[in-house]
Amino acid sequence: METREKIKITTKYVLLGIAAGSLLGMAFVAPGIARVASPLLNGYLRRKIDDEESLFDEEILRRKIKYLKKKKLIEIEDKGRETLIKITEDGRRRVLKYNFDNLDIAVPDHWDHKWRIIIYDISNLKKFAREAFRHKIRSLGFWPLQESVYLIPYPCENEVEYLRQYFGVGQEIIYLTVEKLENDTPFKKYFGI
Repeated sequence: METREKIKITTKYVLLGIAAGSLLGMAFVAPGIARVASPLLNGYLRRKIDDEESLFDEEILRRKIKYLKKKKLIEIEDKGRETLIKITEDGRRRVLKYNFDNLDIAVPDHWDHKWRIIIYDISNLKKFAREAFRHKIRSLGFWPLQESVYLIPYPCENEVEYLRQYFGVGQEIIYLTVEKLENDTPFKKYFGI
């Protein structure tokens, strides 16, 4: 008989599972919320740790959900015989923090012959956010065209939107997709396209 290993359930992974949509907007029959949520979060964690034989400890999951509610990172609404779990604004900010270090831009198999350009003008009042944003896009592989203009050939609108929210600079960043860029040979060489 095979035994399946239990997953260590952390508050971080439960919140990320909710944010990923495993629980968001899903209705559960009370009081067995942990029992119903278990397979959904188990699927989320499976993708994270590549362990298809892992199980949740339902009691720990229930405690983590209570903890998230106490910290106001999620809201739990009872609607008769159903319970709804939703992530709060504070929970959303925490998710942004968790995902920041893992942010990456996927390189497609084939280039679509379009350039993505980021233009930003972040105020001196947000100097720390400006410097951190610049550092992050450089670490993601963007090429500096000018002081506040960066280039990459891969689709990254979602990642840029994420950074806008993370740094709180939504209106100060412009994302462009262009089909023609003058003298782009050095850029093509740099990106290997």
